[in-house]
Amino acid sequence: MKKIILALSLLAFIGCAQVDQTDRAVVKVWGEVDGVAGPGLIWYNPISTSLHKMPITNQQAKGHMEASSKDMQKVNTDVLVNFHYVPNKVDSIYSRFGDDFCHGFLDARIIEAIGIVISQYKADTILAMRDRMQHEMKAAIKTKMDSANVPVIIDGFVIANIRFSDEYSRAIEAKQVAEQEAARAEKILDKVEKENEQKVIAARADSTAKVINAIADSIETAIKLKVLKMSNVKEYITLKWIESWDGKLPNVVGNDKMMPIVDLK
Repeated sequence: MKKIILALSLLAFIGCAQVDQTDRAVVKVWGEVDGVAGPGLIWYNPISTSLHKMPITNQQAKGHMEASSKDMQKVNTDVLVNFHYVPNKVDSIYSRFGDDFCHGFLDARIIEAIGIVISQYKADTILAMRDRMQHEMKAAIKTKMDSANVPVIIDGFVIANIRFSDEYSRAIEAKQVAEQEAARAEKILDKVEKENEQKVIAARADSTAKVINAIADSIETAIKLKVLKMSNVKEYITLKWIESWDGKLPNVVGNDKMMPIVDLK
């Protein structure tokens, strides 16, 4: 009976807790952090010692920030940060931040990173440079973690949403419409210019063809005239003689024997 009572008395001074693979236990002795335990079955003195479980799996923090771009436009940004604690150093996290790491330290670093990165870009380039900005924000948070010697691994960073002021959004929409109209007008102008070029080329070709045809006709006419003259040489000579005659008869006629012509009047 005494042994049973002794055993029960000893059990009153022995505590037992199970720590899963996804957790680690921060051991506190008389309220002071004294290391990390787990995973597995943990035995401890419940009078002097207590265990505080902390997850070591991936966690997600959300951040929102209204920052100013390089050209002083207001940009509202929502981000998601995935992170996890270094398993064997959760006691350091707990010692410095307790259970308020996300809402305390991490949220402030997220806001700082958003502000720093957005201030380096003009508003009209932010959407196009979204992937690059995500990389830079993640790097900025990691740098701050390392400089503060915080044992946290940043697994991922996503810009979930980017919003501009209503006034700027309307200006962007108007600019896009104007650019679309300008592009459409440029296409129409290019089409008209090409059509005009084709017309000029066709007109030049037509004019050249007419000149060539006219020259060919002139050459053909000249050739015909020359042929005609050559085929009627005798008639042509006679015609020319008649055109040049002064109306007087010659004084003599004949071939070998000359005979005078007597005027009988």
